[in-house]
Amino acid sequence: MPNTLDTWNEHVDPAHLRSMAQHVWGPDATAMVENHEPQDALLMKYQHNIVDMEQAIKGKRVLDIGCNHGLWSYMAHRHGAEHVVGLEPRGMFTKGLNAFAEEHALPMEFVQGYDTDAGKLIEQHSIDTVLLMSQESLIQWERLMYDIRHSGAEWIIMQTAAFPDEWLQPSDELKQWMGQHKDKEAKGYTVQYRVPNATVRSGLDPVAKDKVDPDTGYRLTDGGQPEPNEVSEIRWTKSRGYIENFLAHAEFETVKVTAQDEEVKQTVGSDALLKLMQWWLIRNKR
Repeated sequence: MPNTLDTWNEHVDPAHLRSMAQHVWGPDATAMVENHEPQDALLMKYQHNIVDMEQAIKGKRVLDIGCNHGLWSYMAHRHGAEHVVGLEPRGMFTKGLNAFAEEHALPMEFVQGYDTDAGKLIEQHSIDTVLLMSQESLIQWERLMYDIRHSGAEWIIMQTAAFPDEWLQPSDELKQWMGQHKDKEAKGYTVQYRVPNATVRSGLDPVAKDKVDPDTGYRLTDGGQPEPNEVSEIRWTKSRGYIENFLAHAEFETVKVTAQDEEVKQTVGSDALLKLMQWWLIRNKR
């Protein structure tokens, strides 16, 4: 993605990336970004979530839900956001990112909390645009979208990892059942699956929220020690048809949608190789 890389280099201050990494992960992390060269998966997300969505970012007040390490909050700022608020349940990120923003006098602030706090933050900070990247497999996505629908936010920039509906077809039994009910028609599907929780996502699990280290998000044993490899969690992925129909049901206006049409060749992780992304620019018809 040579053109996207040029745009990235125009907007990223390498000193900021080093400072951000140091504040979040400590002094040893600066070496990770010293000669950082973004790979295809990262540039793809940057192009579709930030560059192509600048009309909903420039001059806007942005809420980044599940901001993680803060990269996309930072990129929203670099593409002209008036103010950025990051919402993230893990204290190690919010503390480090607030220190980073304060050091460089950036119009950014980070709040430790959950997706259930989004509606309150949208009102408190007069948010125009909500940035929602790959949250639909981690949280109660539909409930969050209803909260946004009833808020004062005008725009949603959303990245989903969605299955094409053709990947799964209804069984003969399901078709027969739907045929007996004329008002029933398949509008997409959801796939649920269990995965080892070797990440810091326990803090997002409704069952585990009160059993995690508030800084790292790791599940804790009865003795208070992290046990990241000893628990599992349920994830779910929607089909493209499901997401499209849910947005229509909730009376959002889809302004633009782009589907990933080829696999990512260059990536440091397997995650991007196992998903097909879709990017949405959605207007909240208030």
